[in-house]
Amino acid sequence: MALEIGAAACGNWSGCHAVGWERNAPDFGDLAVGDNFQKHSYPFGIMINAHGRRFVDEGADFRNYTYAKYGRVILEQPGQFSWQIFDSKVSHLLRDEYRIKQVTRVTASSLEELVGKLDDVDAGRALAEIYAFNDAVDVDVAFNPNVKDGRAARGLAVPKSNWANCLIPGFDGAYFSSESKDALCARFFMGAPRRQRRSVERYSQESLRALAKRYGINQKTVRKWRNRTSAADLPTGPRDPKSTVLS
Repeated sequence: MALEIGAAACGNWSGCHAVGWERNAPDFGDLAVGDNFQKHSYPFGIMINAHGRRFVDEGADFRNYTYAKYGRVILEQPGQFSWQIFDSKVSHLLRDEYRIKQVTRVTASSLEELVGKLDDVDAGRALAEIYAFNDAVDVDVAFNPNVKDGRAARGLAVPKSNWANCLIPGFDGAYFSSESKDALCARFFMGAPRRQRRSVERYSQESLRALAKRYGINQKTVRKWRNRTSAADLPTGPRDPKSTVLS
């Protein structure tokens, strides 16, 4: 009505100040909790949507400059939700809003167990997405939460610019120390060529059949990967070449 009589229009009518919010929060909030339903420590982890995919650069900048923009992106995801996944080494950096009683949280001692606990998420795709992310983390750069540290995950459809950490639970139900996690990541992820990256399956708890189905390969191939002692690609071609000229 105001516009019809000549009032000026201003502002961004197609947008909003959106905030990542606890999925299971009451429809109208809770005065006792206040704004602690928001979840803004995502720069130190990754966000996964219902399809098991990352969809934003979580470490593009400090959360002050991205939370409203990313809140809208979450609304554009299937089901309008995402899971935030953190490694235990950054748990002390999470904001107080992650420690309230009214929070949806799961923990696990393996990646396979973890993705199975993520409600409404494609577990198989999420597992592959986390493996790919781990492989892309530049562990040669020191992690520093106080600055944009350049510790990136590159070579991905959606890279992460800063604060990237490998997500590698321990085999015995406990978590590795920070040092041993980085050492494992450097040896078995960064050591693999960008086009290979399959030696990680040596540490998967999935069956040969499940892994073969997920990657569309033969079970014998998965067994070979698990039995290998190096992450480096093996030489291909004839063992005793008869010619030095390609034809």
